[in-house]
Amino acid sequence: MCRCIVIGLALYQVPASGSVRKEDFQMIMGFSSSAIYNSNVELNQEEVSDVVFRVEPRVELLKPKGFVRGRLGIGVAAIRYLDATENNSNNLVFLADLEAGKVFGEGAPVQLRTEFEQTNDADGLTGEIVRRETYGIGVNGRHRFGFGGGVFGSYNYRYLKSRTAGFSDVESRSWQVGGFYQPAADSFALELEFEQEQAQSKGGESGLENVTSIVSAGIRGPLVSTLSGSVRGGVQQSESDRAEVDSERAPFYAIALDWRYSSLLSVNFNGERRFVTDSSNRLRDQTTLSLKLRRELGGPWLVEMGVRYTENQFQEVNSPAGKATVRGMFTGVDYALADWGNLRWTFELDEARSSVETFNYQAYRAGVELSARF
Repeated sequence: MCRCIVIGLALYQVPASGSVRKEDFQMIMGFSSSAIYNSNVELNQEEVSDVVFRVEPRVELLKPKGFVRGRLGIGVAAIRYLDATENNSNNLVFLADLEAGKVFGEGAPVQLRTEFEQTNDADGLTGEIVRRETYGIGVNGRHRFGFGGGVFGSYNYRYLKSRTAGFSDVESRSWQVGGFYQPAADSFALELEFEQEQAQSKGGESGLENVTSIVSAGIRGPLVSTLSGSVRGGVQQSESDRAEVDSERAPFYAIALDWRYSSLLSVNFNGERRFVTDSSNRLRDQTTLSLKLRRELGGPWLVEMGVRYTENQFQEVNSPAGKATVRGMFTGVDYALADWGNLRWTFELDEARSSVETFNYQAYRAGVELSARF
């Protein structure tokens, strides 16, 4: 944590010209809170319900202008369950986002991000309260050349430290490189991208290593004056040292449409299809669809609603084919509290059906959220 703070302060002391003045910084205090009723906390057939309360005060130091811009922030989240009090937790979050603008020319900011998070949550398998700390640092940049083409890249490092006996630490590194061509801001853009993540558990005999690589290409841009879209396709390759599954290959394609009928109404659609095959010749087809509508009602009111659908078709070796689906809908109503906060009412409903009997369940969540900054 101290290392993150040193990095942030050091970069703030190197402006392009002149000196750093206290007028360049802004101090913002805020909080977010929520009370959500969940009819099926564990998403199973037992349908155990509970009410979850969350309160998160935070403080941020902002520098919005100048050669170096960014923020430093710290917050504490207290999560309380009405019935399952053994799942109560207190989480600490520290973030630093820094950006050096136009370092290498036109539209080419370099961003540095550091993070620290401390959580005390119930493990999903054992129910035991597990204390974890996450450390992370990453850098990314983008440069556009005069002819319309450009390149981008990023590198991220994360370390998940477990403070509870019996749980391993996890170290991961990921990097991304790519290029694009877009002759004008309102024209189609072609993109080519490669990314890879290496994750490894540390300590004990149960250490596992997983490498995931993705190669993809796509095109995005306006179709008509109010409609834009994108198409992307590629292949994801995963290799693991688990004995039962040592590799997976998944060609995929994705489509997105964004219709902005007016400044008050917009509709967004996303769809993705994956075809997964592992080294044991087990097959799995995944389809994900979502449709979202956003409508400003005038004044402080805003409504969002939508539906989502996920389908998995799987074929085990020497077993009949199976199928699992999750259908859901969501809606939210926002009321802006002047220029300092927002009040939101939410409702979500999900229903899962599968040839695997234990996967059938229904769950809905309803509640209120309040956020404010001063």
